[in-house]
Amino acid sequence: MSCSDRRRIGRFEPSKKVCCCCCSTFLFFNSNLLIIFFSVSESNLEWKGPFRFIQAADSQFGLFDELSYVDWSGPVEAALEASRAYKARASSVWTEELRLAQLAIKQWNSMTPRPAFVVVCGDLVNEFPGHQQRPLQVADFKRTFRELDAKIPLVLLPGNHDLLNRPTEAAVEAYRADFGDDYFSFWVGGVFFIVINVQYHKDPQLVPALAAEHERWLDRQLEEVKEHQGSYKHIIVFQHIPWFLRHIDEPDDEIVSV
Repeated sequence: MSCSDRRRIGRFEPSKKVCCCCCSTFLFFNSNLLIIFFSVSESNLEWKGPFRFIQAADSQFGLFDELSYVDWSGPVEAALEASRAYKARASSVWTEELRLAQLAIKQWNSMTPRPAFVVVCGDLVNEFPGHQQRPLQVADFKRTFRELDAKIPLVLLPGNHDLLNRPTEAAVEAYRADFGDDYFSFWVGGVFFIVINVQYHKDPQLVPALAAEHERWLDRQLEEVKEHQGSYKHIIVFQHIPWFLRHIDEPDDEIVSV
């Protein structure tokens, strides 16, 4: 696995940098071990046939407890008000989310052939930045996902619960300190993967400079695709909130589409 523009992914310890080194290898931090997984070589850029990776999302430690308090099947405004009341509470539990995450990791670790990587597409934990329960949920997330086989890279990206529905610079910096870069790209087996921070598209009002930087970076990735048209077997984009649910021209939804 290599990454473009020297961006980091997947580090668990803010004191240790995980980055591209000399544009020749990608260093991945997982289970407290610094491991070189893939080199930037023709073999990594060349398609040699299908391979397996795991795409997950919304591990969201603490969600089930909130769902027991908030009815999202009714009017959106009423649900949002109930959610705000819930988040004013001092504590929540996430025992079931821990159990399900551990069950999933156990299954991933036992797969043959081994997955090329696991990607968790946002909402890693449930509480928003600034909530007193969030550090506890983040700590449990890290502790749980360290059970993933150290030979399986873990790729993370943020959702609205990781950056707020209207992201702030402080929330972005906190995410980067906890989990690494919020957007990046990489190659595996002839496939080009682009990981974006869709919260910059959903509501960039408080982070215009960060959103503009992300937009310029994304343009460069698309130029990469254009310049090497035909070189990649597939181009895959990972993000949290989808662009649309059923039709590309459908109106934006307040919560679930961009």
